[in-house]
Amino acid sequence: MRVLYSQLADDMIRTADIIAAIDSLAGPIRTVYSQRGFFHTATHYPGMSKAQVLEVEVEKGNATVVQDLSRRVALVKNMQKDESARELARRHYQVETGMTHILRFSGSADIQSQAAEPIKLLEVNTNTVTSGVLPLGFDAVPSAGIHFPSVIIEVTPAEFDKIQAKELKLPQGWEIQEGELLKPVDTSRG
Repeated sequence: MRVLYSQLADDMIRTADIIAAIDSLAGPIRTVYSQRGFFHTATHYPGMSKAQVLEVEVEKGNATVVQDLSRRVALVKNMQKDESARELARRHYQVETGMTHILRFSGSADIQSQAAEPIKLLEVNTNTVTSGVLPLGFDAVPSAGIHFPSVIIEVTPAEFDKIQAKELKLPQGWEIQEGELLKPVDTSRG
């Protein structure tokens, strides 16, 4: 889909897998977002069969508009990723009775870099076995409200204590703890 920058709506950003700044006469300027985490400085690759590509027409040479587009896309995608992370945590708390904590991490304080990262969750589960820090990657499941890929590390409470004491290390890219995703309140009990 192609749209003028002045007509760009947040819903368009939310549904796009790849967003490229385009000059209507000269062609691609640069890819500003890719769900797969690839930021191309030159051009994007049209014709990707499964990806939703959004081409945003901007005025060539107007670096401010491209920067504004990049920031706006990052903000919208990060809000959408927050929603997906909360939904993922809610589902995990729902099916894992031994889940005590779910913490969210990222590897960068830069919001534009965060937009390209998968959801990263450290889950503390009393019902899991001791296995150290073993990241497991999962694809996005948009039909379930999870619009981004995720990486999950599940640990025992004892392993979590070692992580907090810096005796057990998390992988590179898990430097910034964004906060805990709290267990939903069970409203079915009276």
